[in-house]
Amino acid sequence: MKKQSAVVLGAIGANIRSMRERSRLSVDDLARQLALKPEVLEAVEAGQVRVSATTLFELIRVLGCSLGDLYSDKPEGSETLQQILTDLPLLDLEELKAVAVLVRVAVRRRDR
Repeated sequence: MKKQSAVVLGAIGANIRSMRERSRLSVDDLARQLALKPEVLEAVEAGQVRVSATTLFELIRVLGCSLGDLYSDKPEGSETLQQILTDLPLLDLEELKAVAVLVRVAVRRRDR
């Protein structure tokens, strides 16, 4: 995994964990609602594995957050996910497809 991809996954995972904790859900509770094994959710929160677009949208629904929430609330002094994405010279095809899906959904939600 590229270093920048690892940073992006880590940022998303940290935000998922933070939103889960704010929602007062345990790893087991959230994993059950997402039809995931708790170990998989822990790996997502640790930034060790990528989350599918389907799981991402289900996370957003269950946690009652927006796609933008995944890009905010960074610890002071850290790069935001938007800055990291802006600085990426190239994304592989899989990453580009995921970003395109996320952008389309965000635009649809904004335009409602």
